[in-house]
Amino acid sequence: MIHREEEYRKADLIITIFREKIGYDPFYKADLRKRPHVEYRQMMMYLLRQFTDLSFSEIGMLWKTKNGEGKNHATVLSACRRIQNLIEVHDRRVIYMYGSCYKSIKEKLNLIDFDKKTVTDQISELRKLNIKLINREIERKGQYERLVYQLRTIPNRYKKFLKNVEILHNAE
Repeated sequence: MIHREEEYRKADLIITIFREKIGYDPFYKADLRKRPHVEYRQMMMYLLRQFTDLSFSEIGMLWKTKNGEGKNHATVLSACRRIQNLIEVHDRRVIYMYGSCYKSIKEKLNLIDFDKKTVTDQISELRKLNIKLINREIERKGQYERLVYQLRTIPNRYKKFLKNVEILHNAE
């Protein structure tokens, strides 16, 4: 149940950003079938589907009309497909509308996700990074030891080179 509430909060945030960026309320006269109203509603449905885990039916229920019914799940599915097709054929108006909302929504949702990270999650990430660094250092020392062994097994003319390598390693 908590997950659904979180998705509805995300939906509220997306709707607010859409209203700010586009300057249109997608719920205004939800039963109008004129092209601008329909396209705004379809874009809103597409954005909600893209950024939330709400089902088509749940998204449709956001558009409740006077009789208490929302949009049908098939309406939402059709809207998502239509907007996707318009984006693919490079419809400038739709791409502008989508682009003006996408970046803001993505930034706001990432900020929300970042705030949810607990301290223990951050500590575990740091531990994993520390383990990687330690393993890398162990591997580097192993490579050094193999190099020293190989240099010791070659003739005396390379002994001077071996001393230089040891001097450089000790200088680190």
